[in-house]
Amino acid sequence: MPDKAVVTKKELKKSTKKEGSVKQALPSKKKVEKKSVSIRFTCPYTVMGKSNTTITHVYDGKEYEYQIEMMNRVYTLPEGLKGKDLERYKLALKSHGFIDTTRSESDAIVIDDSTKEYIYKVVHPEHTERNRINGTIGLALQDNNGRPISHEKGKLKGQQIIKQVEIENGLVTTEDKLVYEALLKAGFYGAGKIEKEKE
Repeated sequence: MPDKAVVTKKELKKSTKKEGSVKQALPSKKKVEKKSVSIRFTCPYTVMGKSNTTITHVYDGKEYEYQIEMMNRVYTLPEGLKGKDLERYKLALKSHGFIDTTRSESDAIVIDDSTKEYIYKVVHPEHTERNRINGTIGLALQDNNGRPISHEKGKLKGQQIIKQVEIENGLVTTEDKLVYEALLKAGFYGAGKIEKEKE
């Protein structure tokens, strides 16, 4: 009586053919497509809801006009913009006080940023297309309880710290978190922060 544990050459060929047919029947791996992220800019000084505006900007010596339609202060750039066209759009929006608030899926990850340094941006509450705010203001610093923050050393010891803040086209950019917080308390609109690149 033949031993069932022994496999003949014919049986081996049959089994490999069957396995091969099974392998061919398996679905091929799908390519994972990266989702394109919509580029969004926020206009802090416009109204909530649906709004429209027209802006002009000179790029490479030529003036361009842009029809901007926003929803809740957010303008989404047209899809398919690349290279110089994308750069032109971004520069035009930034020159009119728009802030790049594009978010990718990776931004949802919570990271401990206690050791990181940031560049903060705020917008003057009265800045509009027709009422452009520019100039310098003296900002008195206060702590979280509203008490004055004073100089601890030198000739000004005991006097409240006053910072000179430059407003350019309604926008203030600062690396000082105390200045940023003081501006928010003074009624400025927060326009986000970006991580400062390490030198």
